[in-house]
Amino acid sequence: MVTLQIHDGDQHQIEVTEEHTLLDVLMHAQTNLWGDGRRLLQVAVDGDVVQTLDEATLRQIPAKQQTVTVWLDQNEMTRDIGQILEEAEVYLARLESGFAELAELFRAQGGRQHHQMMSDAMVGMTTILQLVQTLFQSEGVPKALVTDFEAFLGELNEKSRELNEAQEGEDMTLIADILEYEFVDVIQLLKQHLDHVKPFVQPSASES
Repeated sequence: MVTLQIHDGDQHQIEVTEEHTLLDVLMHAQTNLWGDGRRLLQVAVDGDVVQTLDEATLRQIPAKQQTVTVWLDQNEMTRDIGQILEEAEVYLARLESGFAELAELFRAQGGRQHHQMMSDAMVGMTTILQLVQTLFQSEGVPKALVTDFEAFLGELNEKSRELNEAQEGEDMTLIADILEYEFVDVIQLLKQHLDHVKPFVQPSASES
């Protein structure tokens, strides 16, 4: 019987015979315990680190009454989600200050270049919205959170309609007011929704 200890994780008992090698144990563990999404970083047998993790070396080590400790790289998809969340938070902070600055520019001048800046900001916000929508579609996200987010999207559509009407009417003061008092608030609410969904889509402490 081999005791397989995942570093910072669970311990498992794996039955072996005289014919089994360390390679057999690790292949069994990959299939049944951690899957193809994670890779071995280090292996130790009874405290002694295996220096080379190639197939030939692992096949030469017999599996017997021993403790095998493995260190795993975190799941690639999980890492990607964590990185995306961090980048989204940074970008939302920029959007929040950007909408406030745009409001002041429209009050002061409201030139064609400011309309382009606003258009670019809206494209950026749409991209973040699509990302957050995808996160809310993840398995395990409570339905109540999804419902709240869908209500937020409905309110956002109404605010976007008001902004479009202000643009069509070339009402610079109204555009500035909507950006400052409506869309800055939208970004703050979007950050809150992102905070709410994060625990259900990002890695737990034991996985990182």
